[in-house]
Parts: sequence; C-alpha cells; structure tokens
Amino acid sequence: MGNDLTRLIVVVSGVYRATVDTARGRQYIRAEPGHVVLWPRGTEDTDESEPGKPLRCLCMELHWPNMPPDLPFMVRDSEHMIDLLANRLLARAHDPVRKGVLDWVAHAYLAALLAEFVVLTEAAADNLLARVAQYTEEHMQERIRRAELARHVGMDPDHFGRKYRQLTGRTPLEDVRRRKAAYAKHVLHLSPAWPLERVAKLAGIRDASALSRLLKQYAGTSARDIKRAAKSNRR
Repeated sequence: MGNDLTRLIVVVSGVYRATVDTARGRQYIRAEPGHVVLWPRGTEDTDESEPGKPLRCLCMELHWPNMPPDLPFMVRDSEHMIDLLANRLLARAHDPVRKGVLDWVAHAYLAALLAEFVVLTEAAADNLLARVAQYTEEHMQERIRRAELARHVGMDPDHFGRKYRQLTGRTPLEDVRRRKAAYAKHVLHLSPAWPLERVAKLAGIRDASALSRLLKQYAGTSARDIKRAAKSNRR
C-alpha cells in the first residue's frame, strides 16, 4: 500500500512480512518481536502476518519532514527503547484527560523515538560493515564469497545480503572489491616495479586483467597511472 505519511511499526509478537519495490530492487522484510520497521512517505508495499504467527504490533503514522535519506527499512530494538517510548507515547495520546491532544511531552517522546531509530541504524551499519571489513583484511589473498561473509557475521546468506544492502545501498561483495582495489593501489604505489600478476595474487584477484578492471572501477585509475605516479614521486 502507498501512504502519504511515514509509518513506524514496532513488532510486539508474531511475525510481520512485507515486500517493497525500491530503486535498489525488490526488498523482502521479515520482522519478529524486537524489530522496528520504517516505511518512508510514499512507499509502496505489500504486507501481511505470517500464517500461524498472528501479528501484534504498535503502528504509528507521522509527519517526518527532515527524515535522513537512505535509512534502512528495519532495525532491531536491542535495548527496547523504541518499544518503551512508543508505549509511553500511545498511553499519553489515549489519556482520556488529554482527549488525544499531543502536548510537548508527547512530542518529546516522538522525537526521542525517531532519534533512537537513527542511532540503531548507525550502530547496526557500523558493526556489520566493520565485521565485513575485518574479514576482508584478514583474507585479502583469498577469493571471498558472500556465503563466507555471512557465516562470519552469523547470518543466513540471503538475509545477510538483503540486510547489508538495506543498510548501505550496496552489496557486501561490492565493498569487498572496493577494499581489494584500495589494497592493490597501495601495493602498486609502494612497489611500482612489481608485475601486476604478483599484485593480483596478493589481493586475491584472479589475474592481471581482472585487477586492471577492478582498479578502473573502484579506484578510478589505471595500474599504469599508479605506477607512473609512484615512480615520479621517487625522483
């Protein structure tokens, strides 16, 4: 469904499933208790409760005019802060004395809730990216596959790929290739006399041709230009 408001869904029990088409391709969401799902304004999605696991959730629709771009659709509320703030906000909104009027305290709860979502997003992205980067550095001379990365971070390969893309807008292997290109560029800069085949082997790249393509795509330069610049700096 489409919506002119931003929707925030806090899963309390059961399982929430959704499919959404974005510029990054089709995304599949499976949220369990402890997950928070965010649908930005204008998102077209199809959602449902998983059979046999009836859904109970807190759902809020709100205006978020300055929402940060490229937030993921889902985060884990590990400290249950969003759940706590959402319940306090809803309790205040349904207080018969206030008759549904959201006062400054309610707005403060809402601002804190949205800030917590952003903080959780940054923490999740930093942790996952750091672990992928660490594995890449430790296995630089090897050909790295998505399944190996997923096993390292303790996730199912498909879920890992979707989560990584949700957090970064890139695939995990794109970042692996980018890091390998940066490493190869550094090696060539330090040792411009080395043949490309040797550098390719050190970076876990198939051959010199593949390394040249990688440098062009991710380092924005050619091996020849890197070597030339390195030699020029030594004069």
